Amino acid sequence: MSLNLKFGAFKSYYDEGMSAYTKGDFSVSREYMLKAAEMCSDLATQYPTADMRAEFKKKGEDILKFIRTNLVVRPKEEVVSGGNAPSQKADNLESAFEPMPKDQFKVKLTDIAGLEEVKETIKKRLILPLKKPEVYKEYGVTAGGAILMYGPPGTGKTMIAKAVASESDVNFFYVPSDKLVDKYVGETEKKIAALFDKVRKNLPAVLFFDEFDTIASERSADDKVAKMTVAALLTQIDGLGNDTRDMLLLAATNTPWLIDGAVLSRCKNLYLPLPDAEARATIFHIHLKKNLKKKDIDYVLLADQTEGLSGRDISKICEEIRLNLASRCIETGDAQICTMDDLLEEIRAAKKRPRPNLRMFETYNKEHSKDML
Repeated sequence: MSLNLKFGAFKSYYDEGMSAYTKGDFSVSREYMLKAAEMCSDLATQYPTADMRAEFKKKGEDILKFIRTNLVVRPKEEVVSGGNAPSQKADNLESAFEPMPKDQFKVKLTDIAGLEEVKETIKKRLILPLKKPEVYKEYGVTAGGAILMYGPPGTGKTMIAKAVASESDVNFFYVPSDKLVDKYVGETEKKIAALFDKVRKNLPAVLFFDEFDTIASERSADDKVAKMTVAALLTQIDGLGNDTRDMLLLAATNTPWLIDGAVLSRCKNLYLPLPDAEARATIFHIHLKKNLKKKDIDYVLLADQTEGLSGRDISKICEEIRLNLASRCIETGDAQICTMDDLLEEIRAAKKRPRPNLRMFETYNKEHSKDML
């Protein structure tokens, strides 16, 4: 894409984001403003003049600040005085959070293609200390703490969490972060406290937060809601007055740059990159292996043609192939065979869809490399 087209895309995303914000459609506004920030990141590295590169860099930073302040936690316009909040006892709040059934997750680390270093780290730092605490205790290591997984969408963060649940054989709490956010002042903090109390009553345990940036967004001077929410979260992570051994907080986000610095400092950072060529070939093999007739499939070529795509993207390509073949079978009455032409056509379609801006992750990694696992 040329610089003119990128600038046009930036302006379009920014205008759409601000328009949605003024209408009160904050989720749509956040989506467009993140895209505008990604365009700024590209323009800040590719523009020919230094002053314009600096201008776009500052504009991108300002947009991210706007998102942190206005578009992560529920907007201040929705916040209602705590005096109007429905009264909920601590026991009732705790009952809303229950560990997942232990037989619900069948995923193993070995089922996840690629990410070998990540899986080894997860096994060494998370799973084995929870499964064999007596061995680790002999070497002065206890299970517990907080780990933040981040990376582009579809790189396996939720799969890793499911594998931890499956292999650690401890209580596993999965809480979508937006379930904790409440429009009444003070209620979000009560929910956070109730959740951690429930987990502490069911140790050893893993507590998994998806879309962690929803409740851990960077605080600003004029955003009291975010300040209160993050303060409550930090109190629980630090375990003030409570024993958090044998309790692991595992969090995932696609936007680590939106998370409050104090929260980041309490977490070990674990980057999940896009799959390499070998992993992409393996992902194709996994998803095409069962219940599908195939002819002359070149997995090396498929891997070569899908550089820059995530594991989720490849999974969707294979799903579309199966749907198309099933549809053709119904139309013709004949069994269908998956060919390279079918796959390459779906790959071309997938490449036309919007892609995450990897430069933002590269910049973040460079700035936070000392905090990486």
